[in-house]
Amino acid sequence: MNKYEKSVHNISLTGYEISTILSALEHTQYTNTDDIFKKLETVADNWQGDFEEVSDDMTPHIETDEEYAKRVASINMEGVEEGSDD
Repeated sequence: MNKYEKSVHNISLTGYEISTILSALEHTQYTNTDDIFKKLETVADNWQGDFEEVSDDMTPHIETDEEYAKRVASINMEGVEEGSDD
């Protein structure tokens, strides 16, 4: 183990990022992740703020199949319209 691996690093993570990491760690095949999981879970468990929904541009939008199909169709139509100027 080198100095970097033994050093403590303070980083800023959003609650969403912590939840994402916790979820990934729960489903990982890697070993030696228990300490990381416990530290992140402690932060999440000790949260004293609100859990109310917020409207935030950083909240990821999960596109439905229908939305994806409409977006692809509109892109295809743009290409057809541009190519019809012959």
